[in-house]
Amino acid sequence: MCGWWGGAWPVWAWWWVVPLVGIALCITMGVFFRSRWSNSRFCCFGGVGTCDLEEMKKEIGDLKADIEKMKGKQGE
Repeated sequence: MCGWWGGAWPVWAWWWVVPLVGIALCITMGVFFRSRWSNSRFCCFGGVGTCDLEEMKKEIGDLKADIEKMKGKQGE
């Protein structure tokens, strides 16, 4: 306890600084990366852009048309 109340201050008395710096670094990185990737999707957070949504709708429509063509060929 002499490290906390005076006397010699050994290095091990400052053990709490390392996790504190690590937490501050994680928060800082989170703030910077969130602003950079604000429109992108990361771990189910965020949404899909309208451009991507329209492209997906078009692709689904094409797939449905292809399925209908395949069903027509099997029925012949």
